[in-house]
Amino acid sequence: MKYPRNEIWERKVYESLIKNRQLTILFRPGDRVCDIGKVKCFNEGEEVTIKVLKKPGDSHRDIKPEFSSVIEKGIIEEIKKISLSSLLRKDFKNSYPNVTSQETLRYHLGLIYNKEPSSFKEVTKIKIKYLNLPKK
Repeated sequence: MKYPRNEIWERKVYESLIKNRQLTILFRPGDRVCDIGKVKCFNEGEEVTIKVLKKPGDSHRDIKPEFSSVIEKGIIEEIKKISLSSLLRKDFKNSYPNVTSQETLRYHLGLIYNKEPSSFKEVTKIKIKYLNLPKK
């Protein structure tokens, strides 16, 4: 299955943070800064669509993901590849409430990507700015 490159999908547990535009720092494993040949990547200044997964899919079994009705537009304000071990407490501000340290970020990524927490060495830190006005 092929999915739009300019979409960012987050888990249902973060839906209210997205709806209220409080989740502005996102982390992805590896290097997600675009260069030649990358498929899963983003560029600074790029407009993205932020969607909330109701039910994750599985490309290996051809199961499509299901999304909630919460869809937001944003701009990538800043994006950088960084060694996970160099992240400081301040790097987690406005990110996932369950992610407050290097250790909790490793565990968070491990749960989402079904990998050992120790397998994550570098991450991409993405800062987004929401475009549309809050819905009432």
